[in-house]
Amino acid sequence: MMMPSIRRYNEKAFTLIEVAVVLFIFTIVVGASYALMNSGRIGWNSGTTKIELQEDIRQAMDEVIADLSESSPLRSVIGAGGASVTFQMPVDQNGTGTWEDADGDATLDFYLQNTLDATGNIRWGAYLRRENASVAGTRTGRSAIYLLVATATNTEIRRRVVNSAGVIIEDIAICDDIQALNFTRTSNDVITATITGNKVTNDQYPINYSVTTAVYLRNSD
Repeated sequence: MMMPSIRRYNEKAFTLIEVAVVLFIFTIVVGASYALMNSGRIGWNSGTTKIELQEDIRQAMDEVIADLSESSPLRSVIGAGGASVTFQMPVDQNGTGTWEDADGDATLDFYLQNTLDATGNIRWGAYLRRENASVAGTRTGRSAIYLLVATATNTEIRRRVVNSAGVIIEDIAICDDIQALNFTRTSNDVITATITGNKVTNDQYPINYSVTTAVYLRNSD
């Protein structure tokens, strides 16, 4: 009697060591990919935050320059430690100026302020941010102030206007996320302003930016 033949199959399977090696390599690849993507995300957030901070600080500096350049050496006073500046500028007290045709198109498009009194002297004061330069108001005697104010959640640069009695009549925040504000008189008619900002990204990385500008005081008493 013939015996049935038995076929033997050489079946191969992954050993535990091989599976562990594959899992180890896979973990390394996934970890490296995550680290790369996370680094890119952090860089993107940092770049976006820095651009926002730069734009805010430059806009605030533009406002400081526009205001302070209208003042004079005698009408500008730097506060203790250089942390603030109080100043006055020429003002059109009663809106008695005239509208002019600036571009010659037969349309009145530019308001020419009347900042001189009857004796030819400058009327010194300050404008509010929320008033039209051609509207009458008690502007002489006012003073404007740029200063740093700490709130419960932030630190801001504020433009404050006070009347002749020192009472605050307008107080507007023009920039937040500010670390330092400094004014220095570098010559009789030049004040150097420095604004330093600090903003934290969504990933809690601090971003710093600073701008320094020399402001020429173009008027005189």
